[in-house]
Amino acid sequence: MARSSSATRPTGATGDWDHFVSASYETPAWEKAQTNPEVDAALVRLAPLADRMKYWEGEAEILPGLHTLDAAGHTPGTDAFIISSNGERGVLLGDIVHCQPELLYGWKFPVHTQAVSALQSVERMRDDLVEEQLPCSASHFTGMTWGRVVKNGNGYGWMPEN
Repeated sequence: MARSSSATRPTGATGDWDHFVSASYETPAWEKAQTNPEVDAALVRLAPLADRMKYWEGEAEILPGLHTLDAAGHTPGTDAFIISSNGERGVLLGDIVHCQPELLYGWKFPVHTQAVSALQSVERMRDDLVEEQLPCSASHFTGMTWGRVVKNGNGYGWMPEN
């Protein structure tokens, strides 16, 4: 896993910013009745902070002990994060996987905006996690449980962390 020594503030990957604020789509009538795009849209909510936001592209150290890893595919700028502290490291996988089987078995998830890139990112992350024996979690894992991906014959297994 590559590391970079550039320092910025953790506010957003450029690819995700471009993806979400330039979105143009029509929502169904039932959704319009329940939302208020003039208030809820990412561009509207984040506009007051735009001049204070720092962006990164690729892999970077965005704070001491917090490194980004390219995990593009769920959205164009999806990142995973390596957290390092007191000689220990772990990986937050973000939205590139939504459950452990998706990480272990290479399931195709229907909501990735770039399905091929997403699958490549998952495979790369899985191989790196096995090679470096790093614990990981993801925001969609039930209870944000932590564990390790282990080689299991020709496949992979999940070893929960206590």
